[in-house]
Amino acid sequence: MRHTIRHGGCFLGVAGCCVLRDGDHGRAGADQLADQLVDIVEDERFVDRTMIMSMDQRALGRILERRTGPEWRVGYCVF
Repeated sequence: MRHTIRHGGCFLGVAGCCVLRDGDHGRAGADQLADQLVDIVEDERFVDRTMIMSMDQRALGRILERRTGPEWRVGYCVF
């Protein structure tokens, strides 16, 4: 993800979308995945251009525990 953000793979740096990989990684794995995602997006100063979507409610819940401001666009992916 860092590479994609740094090198223009996210719509030429204008917008981004982070899709959390869904799977059976348990509570600890979901928390770790969410923590890493938040850290990367913040480190790369990409919060205002990122929408985080997933079908993993555990991971989304962890992100919403850590970051609740309006600049964090987080949603459950339903299709």
